[in-house]
Amino acid sequence: MNIKEIGSCLYLCEGTKAHIKLNGTIAKRIEICNSNPKVIKYFLFYLRTFNIDEKKLRARIALHKDKNEIEAKKYWSEITGISISQFLQTSWRDSSGWCKNRLPYGTIIIRYGSAKIFNEIMKDIEYYFPL
Repeated sequence: MNIKEIGSCLYLCEGTKAHIKLNGTIAKRIEICNSNPKVIKYFLFYLRTFNIDEKKLRARIALHKDKNEIEAKKYWSEITGISISQFLQTSWRDSSGWCKNRLPYGTIIIRYGSAKIFNEIMKDIEYYFPL
C-alpha cells in the first residue's frame, strides 16, 4: 500500500465528509478524530503530501475531566508535530468511571481548512475504494 491509499482509507473510515453551516451551506474542511496515535500520524503524513500550510493546521483534544490537559497537549503535539499554540480549546467530558485508565491522552481532532485538498481526498477515496 502507498501513503495515498493508506491516508484515503483512514479518512474514509474516520474523517468527516461534510459540515453543514448554520446558513445551510456545506463547508468542505478536512477533519479526522481518533485516539490512536498511529492513525493520526499516518493521516497527517498523507495530508502533508498535499504541501499544506502548517500554520493552518488545528488540533482539539477531548478529555475526561480526571485527565491532565497539559500532558495531553504535549503528547499530541509531539505525535503530530503541531505546535501547542495551534491547539483549540479542550473539550471536557465527565468520566463514566467504568475504566479509569482509558484514553489517558483523550482523543484528538485534526482540522485543516481547504476545499481544494478536501476534494482531492474525496477523489483519492473514489479512486482507491470504488463501489
